[in-house]
Amino acid sequence: MNVIAVDWRQGAKFPYTQATANIRVVAMEIVKLIEFMQTEYPAVKAGDIHLIGHSLGAHASGEVGTKIKGIGRISGQCVLSRPCCTFVPIMGQFLIN
Repeated sequence: MNVIAVDWRQGAKFPYTQATANIRVVAMEIVKLIEFMQTEYPAVKAGDIHLIGHSLGAHASGEVGTKIKGIGRISGQCVLSRPCCTFVPIMGQFLIN
């Protein structure tokens, strides 16, 4: 298993409206990385990729899923006023916990 972490702290800063606009930029960078990996390493299949995001990162992961067809799984974590949230699968269904 390989893990790639995306550090987009600089793009996720306030104001919130700018951070939300940056989601698509971050997503396209991830798309470019996945496409590069698939070109250079044919064994990399979209169905084997699991994207995990927290808050706006979950939205960025979802954007990637709209560009790369057949992503294996996308998981996101909600941000609520509750002290504890759990990761839930968000591709193909909407879950509220």
